[in-house]
Formats: sequence, C-alpha cells, structure tokens
Amino acid sequence: MDDYPETGPERKPEEYYGAELCRLRTEAGLSLKEVAERVFISALLLDFIENGTRRPQAELSRQLDLLFETGGFFERLYGRIIAKRRKQVPEYFIEAAEYERFAESITEYAPLVVPGLIQTREYAEAVFKAAGRLGRPELAEMVEGRMERQAIFGDPESPHLWVIFDESVFHRVVGSSEIMAKQLRRIIELIDRRRLVAQIIEYGEGAHGMMPGPLSLITSFDGPPMVYVEGPHFGRLIDDRAMIEKCEWSLGLARAAGMAPDPTRRRIQEFAEEFERAAARES
Repeated sequence: MDDYPETGPERKPEEYYGAELCRLRTEAGLSLKEVAERVFISALLLDFIENGTRRPQAELSRQLDLLFETGGFFERLYGRIIAKRRKQVPEYFIEAAEYERFAESITEYAPLVVPGLIQTREYAEAVFKAAGRLGRPELAEMVEGRMERQAIFGDPESPHLWVIFDESVFHRVVGSSEIMAKQLRRIIELIDRRRLVAQIIEYGEGAHGMMPGPLSLITSFDGPPMVYVEGPHFGRLIDDRAMIEKCEWSLGLARAAGMAPDPTRRRIQEFAEEFERAAARES
C-alpha cells in the first residue's frame, strides 16, 4: 500500500488512517464488530478511529497490519500521526493525552502545580521555563500543545473533571503574582461553568492517602479505567485492575480529607484576591 501522500488535498493523517481502515474493512466484507474482535478493541472505539475523531494506538496499528497484511502501512502512518504530537507533549504522555481527550471523567490529585489541563498559557509557560532545557521554539510548541488539550472544554460532552489540590499549589508563586491571580481566576471560571469540581486539602489536615505524588484516574465510555502517574521527565499509564483499585481507594481518602467544593471555591477566591493585591504592589 502507498503511504500517506505528501501532496494532494489537505487531510490530517488520522483522517487518512481512518478512511483507509474503513476501505480495507469494507473490501474484506467485515463489520466493525468483526474487526474489533480480531484487534482486541471495542467496536465503538474502532468507529471513532474510522471517523478520524480518535487517534489510533501503536499496538492497534500492528494488529491491523497483521489482519489486512498491509506490510507495516498502519504502523508507519501511526508514526506520522504522532510525529507532531511528540513536539507538543512529552513522548511518555502521548498515550495518556489520547485517553484524556475521550474520557468520561478525570479525577486528579495535584500536590505541587495546577494540572496542565486547566493551566493558563502564562502559567504553563512559567512551568516549562522552570524545567529548563527548552529553546524558544520547543517552548512555544509545548505550550501550544498544552493549550490544545483544553479544547475539550468547548465540547458539551467534555469529561467530568474533579481536581483535589494540595494547599501548597496556592502558595507557590509560579511566574509572578499576576500570573497566579489569572490562573486562579481561570480555575474559578471553570468551577462556575460547572466544568470543574475542586477541593483543597488544607495543611491542617496533616497526612492523607495521596501524599506520595500526583495521580490521575481516567474513565472512558468504551474501555476500562486507567491511572496515570508522573514524575520528573517520566510518566506511566497503569491498566492493572488491582493497582487501579488501590489508587481509587487512595483518591477516595483524599476526597474525604478535602474541603467541600463550595468552601473550596471561596478559598480560591481569597487566594486570587491576595495575588491581585500583591501584583498591584509589584507593578
């Protein structure tokens, strides 16, 4: 088979991937369900991929090449699909970003910084600058990739997002007081639009079940839940059911330790006003 054409009508690689998959499936006289069973995914997910609304994964591409005997076509095209994504998000986060786009719900514990999914552009840029080792073009790509992730908030079917913040997130100045004030106003906006449920675990709560580090629990309409954990320069998706159940339990303990959503909103408002006053003094 010919690979993705370099010239011709503008079409995203994932759209071409889906169209070729649909063509081959139809020519083989196979239904979505029949192909899905042979490549070990749900028919709903396969339908999304054929429509170009969900990106394929590496293992699926390998399975499709085996099924249709396409000589590595789908694996090569998958490489094209993620080539741009590698410039915009760390490679270890690419697969997690795909689960995020089509999630039913995301529950995240944030012990140190505001999660990327709800960061402002200025806050994201300050976080990446602090990490170092990025030139100006790379920095711009990474920030843009982080902003693109937030497109899900424009979708009425966007995932339910629940973030449990450690109080330290609201004391650490990332960038400047002005940047912090705008970031906290962004969080309040999302709460008021009912796109976000937020809780703060205050210092006074002492030890709690999520102290070891950041964690995201991602559920989807068409697959089992996944957990994503991250550290400096690495990240990992966990699909082991026993481990996921332990993470769900720990998140439950963190929720129990957190302030209720309404008092949390008021506390974030207070933090925002404090940063606004500090920004005024600094200007």
